[in-house]
Amino acid sequence: WEQAGYYATQALLKDSNPAGELLTHINAHLPADKQFDLPWRSNHTKPKPAPEPEKPAISEERLALYRQAKEAVAWMEELSLVDDAKTAEQVVHRCISKGYGLARAKQALYEKRIPKEYWEEALADYPDQMEKILSFLRSRLDAEADEKQIKKAVDALLRRGHSYRNIREGLNQLALESEDYLED
Repeated sequence: WEQAGYYATQALLKDSNPAGELLTHINAHLPADKQFDLPWRSNHTKPKPAPEPEKPAISEERLALYRQAKEAVAWMEELSLVDDAKTAEQVVHRCISKGYGLARAKQALYEKRIPKEYWEEALADYPDQMEKILSFLRSRLDAEADEKQIKKAVDALLRRGHSYRNIREGLNQLALESEDYLED
């Protein structure tokens, strides 16, 4: 150990040996079981990243199927069977008929992967859903509805895509109707 300390001191004083050479020099004078093994040694460099796996080659059969699919889509577009604008209108019409709110209609367009450029036109004539909200609330709530029933009805309307503001407005109208009914 004394020799190792001596060589280390000499190397540091000279300032000519980098750390890797210093350790090599020290380890040369030490028995194998006492040699240094430090992470900054040159043989302990950062591990190389694993090579990326090779992408499997596309078989001729798959390539032929891909070409057939592209030809079929092109043929359908020629016949005007693929029209995103009409599909967007159909999706919005179905949402309106089911009593869904604007947010649910947008979600349906997203799920059908309709490009957003067609959304604005399809949603332009979306009707006010207040009557649908009131009808739903009347069917679910009576004059003696408790907080739990109201919360369930509100949650159901939120899931249908109606805004909380519209739902709250519908609840207020329903409360006014029931007060008018009680006064008569």
